[in-house]
Amino acid sequence: MRNINSLIAALVLSFSTIVAAGCATTDGDELGEESDEAAAAGKFTLVQSSDGQFRFNLKSGNGSILLTSEAYTTRTGAINGILSFQENGVDKLQYRVAPATKGFVVHLVAGNNEIIGFSEVYSTKSNATRAITSSVKAVTSYLVKRESNTTGAR
Repeated sequence: MRNINSLIAALVLSFSTIVAAGCATTDGDELGEESDEAAAAGKFTLVQSSDGQFRFNLKSGNGSILLTSEAYTTRTGAINGILSFQENGVDKLQYRVAPATKGFVVHLVAGNNEIIGFSEVYSTKSNATRAITSSVKAVTSYLVKRESNTTGAR
């Protein structure tokens, strides 16, 4: 079992950008035009919070956080969550727009109907729907970039 966990960790580390630092934030200067978002691939960042829990974010090409994961007690659990994001995040049908207290939130749902990621609260349903399109684009561009990478170990 330990070898399997080590293999999964090694594979994900070779495929994704992982940052094991404090909370991820987005600076206003990082927000750009939609063309900037299309030019850069989405990415995943893994963070360990002060309570020892692991979370990860799906970021768009311009660096804004699109979705955040639930809290995981282990790094391996969070890496498995990233793999689930990659598998489910390319299908618009895996996203659900749900009403929130002051707007709408987007959930990414796995095949077993468990919520594996959620967005910020959007003021309108159309904004939440646009966030789904951005999330699909970010995951897809990440996977395309990963597949075209010929310089690293596989």
